[in-house]
Amino acid sequence: MADNLYHYKLTDKGILYTQQQVIPEVTYSIVRGTAWVGIGVCILAAALVGPLAFVGAGAFALMSFSMTQIKPVVNEYWIYFQGAYEFAHLKNEKLIKLSSDIRSPNYSGTIYCDQHEQPHLLELLQSIIPGSQAFEVTRFRDIRDFIHSSRKTGSSDAPRTR
Repeated sequence: MADNLYHYKLTDKGILYTQQQVIPEVTYSIVRGTAWVGIGVCILAAALVGPLAFVGAGAFALMSFSMTQIKPVVNEYWIYFQGAYEFAHLKNEKLIKLSSDIRSPNYSGTIYCDQHEQPHLLELLQSIIPGSQAFEVTRFRDIRDFIHSSRKTGSSDAPRTR
């Protein structure tokens, strides 16, 4: 599975981020080139055999026409700021997990950042979202346990390290 490239934009209303798979441009160029060759083969097959060349599995050859415009896909997502937030960041890892008391996927999420950027980012988040809490955990499982226990009880009594 390919790695992903994330770009974040922090606003007063939330975090807009884009996600794109890190696939070299040469890969897309090869696919486009192969598609043009496939188009040539389709035209030749139609001229020699006729339209029956595209019956059944031969119909997949027609996909060459759509593959000539292939390009990287960039997906946009939002994490909206509403409600009470808790931020969990893994010790010695590159992520911060945002968890809201609102149970909707648009109000919680994960931010990937360098370790040296984490303290500054946590300060920014806490200044934008009043009443938010940040905590550090040593294992990813501790984040999951904390989120599940705080949602069930409405408090933050899960194991944490300060």
